[in-house]
Amino acid sequence: LAAVLVLLMLLPKGEPPPSPEYWMPIDSLFNSFRKLASTEADLFDQALHAYSRRDANQTLEFLEKIEAPEARKGEFGVCIRVLRSSALVNTGQETSALEELQPLQMEHLSDAWQVRVGWVRYLAYRDSGQHDSACEYLHWLQMQPNDLSDRVAAETAAGVCGSGG
Repeated sequence: LAAVLVLLMLLPKGEPPPSPEYWMPIDSLFNSFRKLASTEADLFDQALHAYSRRDANQTLEFLEKIEAPEARKGEFGVCIRVLRSSALVNTGQETSALEELQPLQMEHLSDAWQVRVGWVRYLAYRDSGQHDSACEYLHWLQMQPNDLSDRVAAETAAGVCGSGG
């Protein structure tokens, strides 16, 4: 028995899976883009399914295959960037996630997209050790009426940014 316990202690331990709070809900904001033309719609649908299964690597693979010019513009471009950056955070690639979101200017986004961009930026900054930037976004999210408020409240309650964000 002792030998088995020693062996179990020596086995490599995988990283715990990211908490479900890292993953954004796939809601009407994302689902509205399933109506695209043929191949792009199918790839986007597969990416959403992979994301819903919490498979960040497969999500990234499907998003990489979307090549239509409209996938880089307008609200669909924002959607692709947010989904991709969230998947990057979930694979531990916080710097890449922040780079993916960098071109998005908050003042040009709808309120719903602002919240999602803010949430992913918060997670990326938090997980990359950029405490001040993370807390800035958490505080901003606290002030916004949004459908991620339960997650924001949980982060605040956990004292990520000290008392009260």
